[in-house]
This record gives sequence, C-alpha cells and structure tokens, in this order.
Amino acid sequence: MPLQDSSWGDMTITDQEQLEERMSRPTDADIAAIRTLEGGWGTRVTLLRLNYAIDLRYGVLVDIARTVFERRPVDLRMPLANVIWQGDANSVCMRSIDYCASPPFVLNLPGPETLSTRWIAEQFAQRFGHVASFTGEASHSALLNNSAKCHRPFGYPTVTPDEMIDWIAEWIAAGGALSNKPTHFQMRDGRF
Repeated sequence: MPLQDSSWGDMTITDQEQLEERMSRPTDADIAAIRTLEGGWGTRVTLLRLNYAIDLRYGVLVDIARTVFERRPVDLRMPLANVIWQGDANSVCMRSIDYCASPPFVLNLPGPETLSTRWIAEQFAQRFGHVASFTGEASHSALLNNSAKCHRPFGYPTVTPDEMIDWIAEWIAAGGALSNKPTHFQMRDGRF
C-alpha cells in the first residue's frame, strides 16, 4: 500500500527504496536552518535530527509498555517508529563533532529499524503475560528517518530494539521510576 504524506505534496511512495531516498533529503526546515547558519560566518555545525531516543524512564517504547502493562488499548494512529537507545544517540552526537562543516553536516539520528507500533505492543504484552488491545486506525504514513548516512560512519547502535524492549519491560514490571512525560508520538496534528 502506498505511503503518502501531505508534506511531500503529491508524491506517493510505493516502495522501501523510494521511502528511504525521500527520508534522506533535508526538509524545508533543515534548509532554512542551514541558510541561517551559513550567514557568512562559516560556522562549522552538525545538524542532528533525532527520533526517537529511548531510556528506561522515557520514550516511545516506555509509552507503549505502560499502556500494555496497565491493560489500556494502544493507539495505532502512528503505525511505525524508529527508536534508538539514548546512550547510542549521545555517542553519535559527541562523535559527530568531527564532522562539523559549513554548510552544516546534516544527519538523521534514528535507530536503523522501522518498528511497527502493533509489533512493539505485542512484544510487551508477551513479556508481561498480557494480551494487547488496540484503538485507532493505522495511518498510511509515519514520522520516520533514514539512518543509513548515520550508521555508515558511526556503526550500528550497541543496543538493539529487542534489548530495549526486554529492559523496559523488566523496569516497568519491577516498578522502576518513570519520567511521567508522555511523548505523544502517536499524535498526527502537531499538538502535543
């Protein structure tokens, strides 16, 4: 089924290759930021676009895990997500200093996998011994980034999605402290 997003105009994405190619292009906001930064000063910059960083207390995976643990229905409006362990994101951020350039070096910083919201919920349900329930209709588009340019120089993240899911499930089941700041990643209207 084609993926379509109004921010891409009339462009309809029909396969993974087209999707990855589109996601690797700078957005209008990126171009505006680059033009501002170029402003004649020659400031060397790396522009990082992060989505979504995860730790034990915060993030998309924590939001979904809590929802499943509390036996509430998981919202499917945002059907897919990229996630990266916060420590891996921090590591890339620090190492990207060597790539600063003018005009800025632009880098997407997501995890390399595209994960289904439904699959994530089912993984947590299995670990909690629950059955996941769902609400909302899965959209035909999602906020995703292509991580290929990031992982070529910096390597694959050290923490996999399965490890993040295991750790978060154990943390929540044990009553670990949470930030209690929902990401609202499933919102599609820009209002959080």
